[in-house]
Amino acid sequence: MLLVALSAGSALLTVGRIAISAKLAGSLLLLLAFLKARLILLDYLKLRQAPPWASGFLVVVAIFVLLLGALFLAA
Repeated sequence: MLLVALSAGSALLTVGRIAISAKLAGSLLLLLAFLKARLILLDYLKLRQAPPWASGFLVVVAIFVLLLGALFLAA
C-alpha cells in the first residue's frame, strides 16, 4: 500500500497542478523514486533479511540519486 501511495505522490507531482518550482518538483520526484526503490529492495526482494546486501544496494542507489539530483540542480 505504501508503494501505491508513493506512486500516487509521483503522479501528482508530474501532473503539474501544484504551484511549486520545477527544481523543487524534480528534487521531490527523485526523493520519491529513492523511497520506492528502497521499499522494493527491502520488502519485495526480501533484502531486509540480508542486511549486508541491503546496505550495499541502498548505498549504490543513494549515491546514484544524489548524483542525479546534483546534475539536475546544476542545470
